[in-house]
Amino acid sequence: MSTGDTKFVFVKDPAIKVKRRRACDTCRQRRRRCDGNEQCVHCIEHNLTCTYSKSAQKKGAVTVKEPRKAATDLDYIEILKIRLQQAETNLKYSCKTSIVLKLTKTLEIPFAPDPEDSLTPDQFAESFRSLSLEKPPGFQGQSSHAVLIKAAVSEKPQVRALPETGGRLWQKPWAKPWIMKPWHHHSTPFPDFPDDHLLKTLVSLYFTHFNSFLPLLNHPCFQYYIDDRRHMMDRSFATTLLLVCAIGSLYLPDAEDRKRLAWKWFNQTKLCGHSLHMKATTGDIQSYCLAAYFMSCTSNPRNAWSLIGFGIYLAQDIGAHRRKPSEPGITPDEEMEKRALWALVILEGQLNASLGRSPILDPTEIHVNLPSYIDGDNRHDLAFFNCLIKLYRIQSIILRFLYSSTVAPIRGQFADIRPVIDARPAVPPLQTTLNEWLASIPKRLHWDPDHLDGVGLDQSATLHCLYHHTRILIHRPFIPAMRSIPLTSPTTPICLSAARECIRIADIHRKRRPNSPPVFSQNPLFESAMVLLLEMWGQEIAEYMPNINTALDVLKSHSEHSHPSAEFYIDVLERLLEGEDDLGSTTLFESSPDSQDSGPAPTPETAPAIFSLSL
Repeated sequence: MSTGDTKFVFVKDPAIKVKRRRACDTCRQRRRRCDGNEQCVHCIEHNLTCTYSKSAQKKGAVTVKEPRKAATDLDYIEILKIRLQQAETNLKYSCKTSIVLKLTKTLEIPFAPDPEDSLTPDQFAESFRSLSLEKPPGFQGQSSHAVLIKAAVSEKPQVRALPETGGRLWQKPWAKPWIMKPWHHHSTPFPDFPDDHLLKTLVSLYFTHFNSFLPLLNHPCFQYYIDDRRHMMDRSFATTLLLVCAIGSLYLPDAEDRKRLAWKWFNQTKLCGHSLHMKATTGDIQSYCLAAYFMSCTSNPRNAWSLIGFGIYLAQDIGAHRRKPSEPGITPDEEMEKRALWALVILEGQLNASLGRSPILDPTEIHVNLPSYIDGDNRHDLAFFNCLIKLYRIQSIILRFLYSSTVAPIRGQFADIRPVIDARPAVPPLQTTLNEWLASIPKRLHWDPDHLDGVGLDQSATLHCLYHHTRILIHRPFIPAMRSIPLTSPTTPICLSAARECIRIADIHRKRRPNSPPVFSQNPLFESAMVLLLEMWGQEIAEYMPNINTALDVLKSHSEHSHPSAEFYIDVLERLLEGEDDLGSTTLFESSPDSQDSGPAPTPETAPAIFSLSL
């Protein structure tokens, strides 16, 4: 018989025998009810082979076990609580890990990805040509009125002309209030420039000590404009040249000349108003970048941060953060525009880390490629600049994820990412990403002071100081001094190691190149000294005092040369070491202490402070 053995069971009426059908092999294995037909219903529904090949097991003697003692309701509830806590912990860890992986994946996205839901620059420009505007409209986002105008232009051929007006709704000439009027032009005399010999010296110092780090300007092209006397005709270029002279003056050998001449050239510049009636140019963006760097070196970084913000808004207005039309090659002016934007966001990133502020322009909204080579460039300087940009992107993710004061979402392609309160799972992937960046830098920029010299030593010291500073940024939120609840993690040794290494590199560089402090080195030095100071006081040991004194010596060397603003960090560290508790009145120096044209210097009571030390 195909259905296997037939068994009989007795019911209440012994005269009636009921046939008990056996379940098929599949239903027996899955422990479900079976009708016992040749092809049971379950096997037909799931398209399975219905078999009865396995023999039924004979029932043997039943071994009666001692019943286990049932847990009380309270015990059972406690067990469920423990299991629920374990499940929540595992789920929270897995969610945070996936968020961190998404964040680090942003660094693998091309710098200029193809937007899926936006017009190409060619299409967008073509849609505006029919409007007969005298000048390009600047960058217009998806929510702008320009999108409505474009839609109206596309619908215009479908509108019938009115016969009584000949197709015109009115005959009144169009008013154009956006066109400049003669009285808008404010005629001011051109500034005083250095004589030819001093001008040549200052330009050379600028390209040696600053442009090697942030290649904003192309040296042959810039020199051609100077020889052509363009600064006597073009106010935008005149401002750029004055700022180049101001930064170059910071590297003069004589201390009095440094202060007097640097502020003399800077005070003649016309920022925040000299070109607001006109479309911004690449020169304007370069000027704000140069002015911000000068202010960060000599005066208040908060003022520098404001200048950077204005420069970024100008860059957005001309669409510098968006990809240009696809062409065989971009023009030199477009390349300089791209570099000016990257320089602005790098400067902003360094100030954001020290001031605890959020970026104006989200890194995911910058759709331009890395700077590329043009004639007259130094390829080594360009390679350093590109390494700096990649490190900036890592730092921006660290600041957004580990130091966000709100739960605002990260914008861009990863809008589902939210900062979390306990971000310890973020540390390993962020550290891995940072280590991968270090391994990717060119061999010429590896830290090897025995085989480096000149600008190469400056660039290598800058990158490695910033690398150790970034390590501290990753682990600093979890050191015991920064949290009310101590954590059992190796963050403190990592921070201490990074701080000591940063100070050691800066000290070696100071001894080799005392007159050329690396850019962006003040914040890493100060933060390294503060980490060591916190650990020294927390453990009540004096082991790190020599390192702190070394950091002070390096900062003093910087303040004596091209970075007078380092005096603020020196003042704070010395007052902390002397045991002062009230640092709320710590102020920064005047914006132009030696200038004859800037009015009286502010008193210590009214001078703006870099940080607010009151919480």
